[in-house]
Amino acid sequence: MVSLLGSRDELLHVIERGFDADIHVRGNEITVTGHPKENALVTRLFEELIELLGTGAELSADAVERSLSMLRTTTPSSSPSAPPERERPISPWRRR
Repeated sequence: MVSLLGSRDELLHVIERGFDADIHVRGNEITVTGHPKENALVTRLFEELIELLGTGAELSADAVERSLSMLRTTTPSSSPSAPPERERPISPWRRR
């Protein structure tokens, strides 16, 4: 989990600053609470970062910021009037 979140949660803090959603980590589960479009973006970012880790890449704050920026430019912005979605757990170590 350290490879995904960074030392002292450095990468998690980068992700939290990039989204208007609450992101909580407990054990091997990441829970996202917020607007549905933001939750979808957070989930997509974590999925992409997990894929990168699977290729042997090492994540850095810069790489996470670039990935976040690419997601923002390729996905329409979220609607601020959308109602908050219930918590959405992400399990980074589940197999597909």
